[in-house]
Amino acid sequence: MVRAKTHYFDFRISPYESLWILQKRLVGMKIKSDLPDFLLLGEHLPVYTLGKGADLANILRGKTFFEKKGIPFYRVERGGDVTWHGPGQMVCYPLFDLQQMGLDLYRFVYLLEEAVIETLKIFGVEGSRTPGMRGVWAKNRKVASIGVAVKGGITYHGLAININPDLSYFDWIIPCGIRGVKMCSLSSLRGEHIPLTQVKTAFLETMARLFHLDICPAEFTL
Repeated sequence: MVRAKTHYFDFRISPYESLWILQKRLVGMKIKSDLPDFLLLGEHLPVYTLGKGADLANILRGKTFFEKKGIPFYRVERGGDVTWHGPGQMVCYPLFDLQQMGLDLYRFVYLLEEAVIETLKIFGVEGSRTPGMRGVWAKNRKVASIGVAVKGGITYHGLAININPDLSYFDWIIPCGIRGVKMCSLSSLRGEHIPLTQVKTAFLETMARLFHLDICPAEFTL
């Protein structure tokens, strides 16, 4: 199979809004021209995002509480409900042309979940799917969330894997709108600190294999 040229950009730790704007700009450019696919990977400053169908009842604190914490909220185009992003959580935004890859949305999301499961396996953790729910679970807790959007056949938004974050941020919401859900991280499952840089490397190699990507550095900065 021909390996698709994919430009990789590590945005390290960046505000959510800047990556949201960048994704929409790149998607618009891809729709109008023959740009390559992109894979954006990094961490965010603390933020809560709400998907298209998010229920505000799943936010368990009032507006003033979050304003005092300095944590913004954004309602965005992806599917799913409310979630948190922040340091110690690896976020991945694949901007892929589904038609060029020969994928439908169902297969695309399945492969994203598979990339998480196989990456966790590298670090000795068994991840799994839960019927009727998106994301990846381990020991009956959720370790990774997935919420994607598609415009003009181009994917954006993506997935988040908890590597070594402060999980208490999830206590102020009902994560993904799933009552009773417990969140976990790779580090908590392993009982030791796992550097996010190690997970990035393993995840990129897994994505390249599963999606048949030829990954090269992107030539732009924020």
